[in-house]
Amino acid sequence: MTSNKRTVQQLITICKEKGIRDVVISPGSRNAPLIIGFTKDPYFNCINIPDERVAAFIALGMTQESGVPTIITCTSGSAVLNYHPAISEAYYQNLPVIVVSADRPQEFIDQADGQTIRQVKALQNHTVYNTTLFERDDDEDTQWKNSYEINKALETATFPNPGPVHINIPFSEPLYDTDEEPLETKNFSTLVPCQSLNPQQIDQLQTEWDQLPNRLIIVGMQKPNPELEDVLFELADTDQAVVMTETTSNLSGENILTCIDRVINTIDDEKLQKLKPDLLITIGGPIVSKKIKKLLRSFHIQNHWHIANQGLVLDTYKALTRHIPMKAEKVLSELDFGSDRKEYAQLWKKINAEKRTGHQNATNEVEWSDMAVFKELNAFIPNDSVIQTANSSPIRYMQLFNWNNSIVQFANRGTSGIDGCTSTALGYALKTNKLVTLITGDISFFYDSNAFFHNHVPDNLRIILINNGGGNIFRIIPGPKTSGALEQHFESHHNFHAREIAKAFWMDYEFADDEKSLQTALTKAYHEDTENALIVEISTPREQNDLILAEYFKALKQS
Repeated sequence: MTSNKRTVQQLITICKEKGIRDVVISPGSRNAPLIIGFTKDPYFNCINIPDERVAAFIALGMTQESGVPTIITCTSGSAVLNYHPAISEAYYQNLPVIVVSADRPQEFIDQADGQTIRQVKALQNHTVYNTTLFERDDDEDTQWKNSYEINKALETATFPNPGPVHINIPFSEPLYDTDEEPLETKNFSTLVPCQSLNPQQIDQLQTEWDQLPNRLIIVGMQKPNPELEDVLFELADTDQAVVMTETTSNLSGENILTCIDRVINTIDDEKLQKLKPDLLITIGGPIVSKKIKKLLRSFHIQNHWHIANQGLVLDTYKALTRHIPMKAEKVLSELDFGSDRKEYAQLWKKINAEKRTGHQNATNEVEWSDMAVFKELNAFIPNDSVIQTANSSPIRYMQLFNWNNSIVQFANRGTSGIDGCTSTALGYALKTNKLVTLITGDISFFYDSNAFFHNHVPDNLRIILINNGGGNIFRIIPGPKTSGALEQHFESHHNFHAREIAKAFWMDYEFADDEKSLQTALTKAYHEDTENALIVEISTPREQNDLILAEYFKALKQS
């Protein structure tokens, strides 16, 4: 049994042909044909999430984990607009989230009909394809065209630049009628060609590589990539290049500089000038560190390769000379790394070792604060697990610590918003058997507390909620403290706690306000069995955190 709407029957058939199974449904009446079509077919894994904004971020997290498209479907009207924050994040993370929105008949748009807005291309600024299907599909040509549009949208979501797509489907009443068998429809697929450099291109890159010995490679946000890891380990271990990464690069090692701000925030300007690269190579997506972006822009670097097989053409450092739309491991493996000029990499390595020792000394003595919390998390979070880090100050503290390379790390750094971090982590946890830890601040957590308003909260989710009574980032960055509006309008100071949220949504809860109670709570979170998701809420001193962080950087400068 399925919906009697032929557009729905075509969509269902084509999704099955392409191996798309996961569907996040938000309830409504106008999307009843879609709900009936997906839920009546046992092929699909359907979950119900009432809040469309949350639903879209959950789908984003599911796609992060699975690597395959996830469908989200909603009713007409403002419901589809609630998808936009997550869709913009998916766009900049190159994640194929498939929006399937129900719409009213086009003749009733702008006619004061209920739950009716201009939905056509409503998400076009942050999608890689948009289409509105023909509603009246009772002839061969319109059936062919609808089939073509569905196929094209789903193919475009994954190649050549993966990203979200929007399929808008108008429905007239009746909405709940069914057929026994779906309409047959055609499916087509994309044959992805192999990419390779020709000999002339290899020679050009090799010449630049040989002539430019001061090489700096920065790896931005990406999923774990063992092949790239092998190539970059060889470069770093043999001092052929400096390799910088962050937590969201999912690449760390003994000779990889993984804590960028820990190093460059604590070097004087004269020494920094000696670290200017001849050749900058960037790989992957966005970088968290504002300091490294500012520094590299100030260098006016003459040679910059950006290597990425998907996404936008990026010139983050205002120095781009070559854009190479290929997998980085394929490009770098074509080069002969041999070079006797290793002084540049060795200088960076020496500074990094000094700052690592300074970090250990500084954190050994750190008093109770956000910094002390991250020191404990660094020791407790188990290997072979997943960390999702919320934006604002948590993602910045994460960059000051070395994390085990077996921990997979994600953060919503496409748009860097706080709005869906919890929902994203929850969606990821739904698709894996691994333990998933969300590290979040209080503003981000409470903002997205609707993430739990459904029946699918997974028991492998651990939420580390660092509650310092407001947006502490505004005490760290320059400007807000001298504005006269810090507490009320920047920091958004509050006295809220998460205990009742945990109780309302059947989650376990632990509270900590010092090192001893935190160790007890983390022991329960990571070393004791629990049948539910668990929140560890940690209270830290709002007015001291930024001062302790400043003392930390002061100590590093002296190391």
